[in-house]
Amino acid sequence: MQLINKSLFLGLGLGVALTLVVLDVWGGRYKQQLYFATAPAVLRPFTQEPVPSVPASASRLPKPWVPEKSSGAHDNWQIRSLDGKSVELGAFRGKVVFLNFWATDCGPCRAEIPGIELLAQSLNKENVAFLAVTREKPERVQEFLRKNHPAIPIYLADGKLPADLLVQENPTTYILDRNGNTVYRSAGGSNWDDDDARSFIRALERP
Repeated sequence: MQLINKSLFLGLGLGVALTLVVLDVWGGRYKQQLYFATAPAVLRPFTQEPVPSVPASASRLPKPWVPEKSSGAHDNWQIRSLDGKSVELGAFRGKVVFLNFWATDCGPCRAEIPGIELLAQSLNKENVAFLAVTREKPERVQEFLRKNHPAIPIYLADGKLPADLLVQENPTTYILDRNGNTVYRSAGGSNWDDDDARSFIRALERP
């Protein structure tokens, strides 16, 4: 009988000890999960983020811009000076053309005008033509010019833009080489008072 009691107490002791061990392990894991769930990410260096996957298609991204091989699509496109004289873009063959599309109600367009003016001033002895083209009505442009006096030639666009001079936002700037080929496009406002821009244009201007 005494031996049975000892075995019973021993079994109970082992059971209690095992239960305490299980509860301790479970409590530790619970505390760890609670910590990782509530602590900021910066305090969780050992959490493993899911591995990002590559999409099946890139069709939702915009297409890259590449220069046109020929200027034939825009050579006959006409722009009009504020005094009413029309000129074809092809008339500027032999010069590097800085072609800027802008609008009077466009903040980034107005913001980049001082930089374009300084770029044009620094290249005034080079074989470069600066053309600032807007598709707005002449009255709107004249109203803008009564208050502002940009030191770059302003032109009005006649009709649709050529297919190879895509303008999805203002400002958009194209640079054409001496043969009339588009070699550069920039969408959005930029600070054109830049030595790299000058060097690029001067390199195009050389025969």
